[in-house]
Amino acid sequence: VRACVCVCVCFRGVGSACWSCKSLIYLGGYASVLLFASSEIGSQKLTAKGGWLLESGFLFPEGVDALVIFDGACVLCNRSVVAILKADKRRAIRVVSRSSVAGRTALTANGALECADGSIVVLTQRGVFTHSDALFEICRVLGFPYTLVFIGIIVPQTIRNRIYAWVAGNRLRWFGQTAECALIPNELRDRLLEDT
Repeated sequence: VRACVCVCVCFRGVGSACWSCKSLIYLGGYASVLLFASSEIGSQKLTAKGGWLLESGFLFPEGVDALVIFDGACVLCNRSVVAILKADKRRAIRVVSRSSVAGRTALTANGALECADGSIVVLTQRGVFTHSDALFEICRVLGFPYTLVFIGIIVPQTIRNRIYAWVAGNRLRWFGQTAECALIPNELRDRLLEDT
């Protein structure tokens, strides 16, 4: 299905895509609109410096829409973070290893320290997201075409999270470990929060 959509959109354009691909594209767009329309940024608090605070008091600088907290020693997590940063053309996402002082501080400040063991954690103006919801939130921040992933939101959260937990539980055995954040290239490291 994904290959069909890519061929239709890239070589035919959305207007002349086959009906099944159009349906997927429009359904993804509709889901994205619903998500944006229903989002409440009640936890957002603008600061005098132009950044924003979560209710927990955790400060984000201006222009940063999300902080992704990940397992810096996991090869799969490192590769995923690299893919996210390359897709983030607005440079609106920052990443941090959960084992760093900055990562532990962010997790503790937002009551997510226990969640980080088996899940990526995403902090945005909308709140704290873990497991499969964290992946959806990253796609929301990245924007179109990544928001097409919201088609998957029709799958019940319990099923999504079980699949996520299964992959997360086997990630080190399947993909291995590496030195802390070793796979993030130099040209992307300015968006990695590191301890000084």
